[in-house]
Amino acid sequence: MDNLLLNDFTIEHRKQKGAVPTNSIVKSTNFYLNDDKPCDDENNPCPLFFKNPCKRDTFKVKVDTPVTIINIESFINSFKIKGSRCDYILYDASKIVLADLTCTMDYYLYPHTRDGEMVQGKRIKARDQIEHTLEILCAVKSIRDYISKKRQKVGVLAYKVKDGDLFQNVPIQIDRTLAIWLNMEKEIEMRNISFPMLYGFKFEMVKYPNEYIW
Repeated sequence: MDNLLLNDFTIEHRKQKGAVPTNSIVKSTNFYLNDDKPCDDENNPCPLFFKNPCKRDTFKVKVDTPVTIINIESFINSFKIKGSRCDYILYDASKIVLADLTCTMDYYLYPHTRDGEMVQGKRIKARDQIEHTLEILCAVKSIRDYISKKRQKVGVLAYKVKDGDLFQNVPIQIDRTLAIWLNMEKEIEMRNISFPMLYGFKFEMVKYPNEYIW
């Protein structure tokens, strides 16, 4: 996969072969990943009651075989390709995982209101970002063929609940009708998430500090 990105993907997007490094690393023992964004950056504002320092490790992976890790978001960003994408690709000889990482509140995993409008929630957003990343990668035939041969193909939302989650620690009164509607939306969303993803991937969620067993 590393060589396909360095060569075929790079040529496809009209850059000199090997000009953009993947900065891949190989891990043979258990490891952690994070989404590499500060808690208070302008695209991920943190409310005042979350100002305490927050460890951003959100993906705890248990392995017993060498696994290659690529920050695919950073790699694709270097080509200025439009659209959203997930954070990491992890793979070995038989398995490939596309992972989207986030630090959030449980409430925001589900459809919820923001500025008076319903938004889809981070679970659906993560699945969409993983699928969009697949579309970008699989537009290159050699990469599409490589992925198709993997026996296990998984899209993972790895998330950590922010310390002091407002919806865990503060009583909230929610309108009964809205609460019923939200429960219906959660059921619908869970059914949607169980549907197969593009290219034979399946979707999973891992809540930190639970381990993802490779």
